[in-house]
Amino acid sequence: MNAVIRADGSPEFAMVSQVSGAILNIILDPIFIFAFKWGMMGAAVATVLGQILTAVLAVWYICHETVKIFL
Repeated sequence: MNAVIRADGSPEFAMVSQVSGAILNIILDPIFIFAFKWGMMGAAVATVLGQILTAVLAVWYICHETVKIFL
């Protein structure tokens, strides 16, 4: 969805949403792998949570822009 957001004229928001998911992944990886001792499963969970954050931000942007179009 980041490509749609970039094409809509908001490349900054597309970058912020993607980078925020990556930063969350970087923060959660050592916590889940070493602190919780989840190993590979911890890395997978951290990656999924980072992707979910990116998707939530993208959906929020799409819904927010759709409301502005109809008003």
